[in-house]
Amino acid sequence: MSSTLPVSPTHDDGPVQRRRSSLRSWLFVPGIAWVLLGVIVPFGYLLLSSLWMERTGWLTSRPPEWTLSHYWDFITDPFLLKTLLRSVIVGFISVLGAFLVGYPIAYFVSRSKSRLALIISTIVIFPLLVNGVIRSYGWIVLLANSGVVNQGLLLTGIIDEPLKLLFNNVGATIGLVHLYTPYMVLSVMAVLSGIDETYEKAAQDLGSPPYQAFLLTTLPLSLPGILAGGLLVFARSITAFTTPYILGGGTFLMPVMIQQQFTVLFRWSEGAASAIILAVTAITVMQLSRLVRTTRHDSGGR
Repeated sequence: MSSTLPVSPTHDDGPVQRRRSSLRSWLFVPGIAWVLLGVIVPFGYLLLSSLWMERTGWLTSRPPEWTLSHYWDFITDPFLLKTLLRSVIVGFISVLGAFLVGYPIAYFVSRSKSRLALIISTIVIFPLLVNGVIRSYGWIVLLANSGVVNQGLLLTGIIDEPLKLLFNNVGATIGLVHLYTPYMVLSVMAVLSGIDETYEKAAQDLGSPPYQAFLLTTLPLSLPGILAGGLLVFARSITAFTTPYILGGGTFLMPVMIQQQFTVLFRWSEGAASAIILAVTAITVMQLSRLVRTTRHDSGGR
């Protein structure tokens, strides 16, 4: 006599799946609300403000009067254009400085197996945990005329008088490089950790000296990390306010000028237009970099 196993009744999992899908959908609500209220709404209001005549708009007693004159005044004012150009140049110099300082650190940490690599990576990340104002005042102690840097150079006889390293673009750039180098290090480390070390060894086995093997293998393969880190450093450098304001002594970069337009001159619409132009400049540079990367990838693929 053959025995048959009982067959369990089938259950309709439709309601359960629908509840799970609904729960997953609700999980996106806080993030969407945060982006909407924290990014889209403020940016949208900033854009509208830049199109209003001064002292008109929803927060005033006068209805909005629309105009493009603030943008026209910006692009026809040599001083404002020079300020924008100065900010972009400082941004690119910050990227270069962060690359020169950060790439060797990232290379050593990603290739080393010693505890020193862990210590160095901790030191690199630690500045991100310290307030920017504190970091800036720490640089004042180092870069002042009576600071460690100038006094050390004077004692060694390299210079005869203190270098002016504070309250100008030099001080602002040094502070920005220190502030945003960790972003370059982390971006490059993420890429270098996925690059096989045997590529360099194979190039050396074929007769290339170590530096040439690095330039022909590891450096080109790490370009995505360099580009990602460079974009982060650039975007944050040209929009930073605290560090240029403290170490630059109020030197006129775009964020400092926008702050003065809002809080000193009370020209809110002009300040909004300047902020929009700065944001568009940063986005344009980032998109051009992305286009160059895509074009290079496509040409390499062919």
